[in-house]
Amino acid sequence: MNIHNYMLHEILAPNPKKLSLQDFKMLLETFEKVKKACLPSILKQLHNKHPVRQKIDEAWLRVLGYEGDKTQLLDKLYKSLVKEITILKKMMAEEYSSSLAV
Repeated sequence: MNIHNYMLHEILAPNPKKLSLQDFKMLLETFEKVKKACLPSILKQLHNKHPVRQKIDEAWLRVLGYEGDKTQLLDKLYKSLVKEITILKKMMAEEYSSSLAV
């Protein structure tokens, strides 16, 4: 996958320089807990609600100030992302097979 400069300018991502010390420490602690984990593909992580994926995502939700039910939100998010990734994979496979037919 190519990442172009315009993508980096338009991406919405937390600024690490603006994290509170408490949030920074919590993210580092989360990283220390999961850094040696061997993760499957992102699609499998989302589909199976991988515990390491959940730990990382819950940490970021805390940093972003989400106060609702994190598990419920992540369940919905993962389900939606699995659906979107599956559709994209299917579209890419169809595009690839039609380019071979030409």
